[in-house]
Amino acid sequence: MRIKILTILIFIFFLGSTLVSADIISINSGGDLGIVINPGKLIEGFFLGEFDSLKIIADTFNGVTTTFSGLSEAEFSNMNSLTLEKTSFGKVVFSEVINLVQVAGVDRIVDFDTDLNISDNLVYIDSPDLPYMNKSATVSIYGLTFTDPQIIKGDVLCADCTEISYSSGTLIFTTTNFYSAYYTRENPDLEVCGDGTCDSGETTETCPADCPLDDDDGGGGGGGGGGGTNVTTNVTTNETVVDTRVPQPYDFSIEPEVFVLNMNRGEYFQKNIVLTNTGLNNLSLSVGVSGVNNFVFPQKEIINLEVGQSETLRLDVYVSESRPIDVYIGKISFSSPQISKDSRVILDVKEKNALFDIKTDVLKR
Repeated sequence: MRIKILTILIFIFFLGSTLVSADIISINSGGDLGIVINPGKLIEGFFLGEFDSLKIIADTFNGVTTTFSGLSEAEFSNMNSLTLEKTSFGKVVFSEVINLVQVAGVDRIVDFDTDLNISDNLVYIDSPDLPYMNKSATVSIYGLTFTDPQIIKGDVLCADCTEISYSSGTLIFTTTNFYSAYYTRENPDLEVCGDGTCDSGETTETCPADCPLDDDDGGGGGGGGGGGTNVTTNVTTNETVVDTRVPQPYDFSIEPEVFVLNMNRGEYFQKNIVLTNTGLNNLSLSVGVSGVNNFVFPQKEIINLEVGQSETLRLDVYVSESRPIDVYIGKISFSSPQISKDSRVILDVKEKNALFDIKTDVLKR
């Protein structure tokens, strides 16, 4: 008898631990020992396959962001025009139906706050943590100051992006496959009067601010007439190319301007950044790190560049075992008294044994 009662108690505990909700009226130990279950109640969960309600975390989003509270399972499975907005920075509107039940996986959680970043000139989705969202979408980026912005995806020009409009600092474009990082930069081929560069389509008459009259021009018997001292000639292959752009007194380029690193905890990685002095004077640049300073360690703190010189800076990137799993966004800054620029960093830290990461790698796919 004791053995039978113990067996029944273990069975009851098992049912309770598997989300079975049933009314147990009595345990009969008269003739035949057994369990009487209220026939008016259904044993839920374990037998019917029901789960906790889907949890959507989107507390940092505002504006016209889709309202997720009060939606049914069927509605979560068929989200039309899913919208996520941060009114200070930008917005994403999905053009195709999104199945958030599928995105959530068995943990029943979709964490947009952690896995979809909309910030200053950046829209980034952590695709491994938000699978099945690589759909067509319309992306808006607010607060831009460029004259003619180019759309960068990852670290190259976006091939599947189509610009819809750019007005009052807001760029709207479509992408056929929403994943990775999107940001913008000024079109390097743009001819803008007042930017300090005498472009090929500008002259001293049309844009004197960028193409000032040389001292030898305009009056006097000056020597040798022609194109002026600011014109340089570059020979490439068999063609002569005349570069009429006026270099800035202090300027430099950074390659890449943004990079994404996907790393597991406990991993070490090296990343190179190439700096080139494109100005007319030598530069001494101080190197700084913000936002990812616990992970990224530059090989040098000062970089000296002569005119036309390029130098490769090595970054040592290490993610210790104790660092939380998250997406970290920061920048590598290069500054002198005359000019400052930076390279943006997106570091996606994963669990070391990603193969056994239930949320992202096994049960979601």
